[in-house]
Amino acid sequence: GIADGVIGLDFWLTGGANTGSIVGNASISGLLGALIIALLYGWRKRQETAESGSQNVAVNEDVLTKVQTLLEEEKFYLDPDLNLNRIARRLSLPSREVSRAINMASGTNVSQYVNQLRIEEACRLLKEPTVSITETIYSCGFNTKSNFNREFVRVMGKTPSEWRAESI
Repeated sequence: GIADGVIGLDFWLTGGANTGSIVGNASISGLLGALIIALLYGWRKRQETAESGSQNVAVNEDVLTKVQTLLEEEKFYLDPDLNLNRIARRLSLPSREVSRAINMASGTNVSQYVNQLRIEEACRLLKEPTVSITETIYSCGFNTKSNFNREFVRVMGKTPSEWRAESI
């Protein structure tokens, strides 16, 4: 708008002799202005992201504490029908918050996190020679032998039978 006004004034005073220079200078000024605005916007977004990142860490730690209390202290992980939605509902939190907190803290998904706890319980039970592996499977919240064996090998690096033989 300013450039148009200056061009109009140029036409009125000089018959448009300086119009090319005015247009060129206006273009350069506009580009510089846009660049400055973009840089300021980017800087502001980085500031907001940094601030929200520190708030997210605090929120995730709070959510993780609630999840750990529910799963570990209350042994909710032993429930064979456990899933992310049940955990979230029990804690009155959105599923994505629970999932994000577990992912950030453990580097695993919810299923792997829960199965890690179940395998730890299985190891405790497998140290008892009077408890069969089959009893252990169902006592730890697993629904199938194949899933138990697969998860046990993933977590412990050996089968339940091999682990028991080495641990007793």
